[in-house]
Amino acid sequence: VNAYANYDLEAKADRIKAHVLMIPASSDQLFPPSMSERSLQVLQSKGVPVEPIFILQGRGGHLDGITQISQIHDVVIKFLSKPISLASDSGNKPKRKPKSKTYNR
Repeated sequence: VNAYANYDLEAKADRIKAHVLMIPASSDQLFPPSMSERSLQVLQSKGVPVEPIFILQGRGGHLDGITQISQIHDVVIKFLSKPISLASDSGNKPKRKPKSKTYNR
């Protein structure tokens, strides 16, 4: 949780170019759904395309991402079936650094 608390998503959200799907587990103590809710708000405010949060139900905490995987089948299939929409399509232009021209032999 310290890593999440120390990570500034707002400052780095412009680096996210892909559509985002968050699937927290209801009983997860490491990354509770409230963290996903906050991330959703930050990403939306920065113009990143984000799906509504789907919360896994279970009592296994962080392991529900594995033990309750059957709950998300339809959600993931629907998400992956959508046309690709990049954040840059919605005005969030990517910032690219020039590539180095160093070659290794």
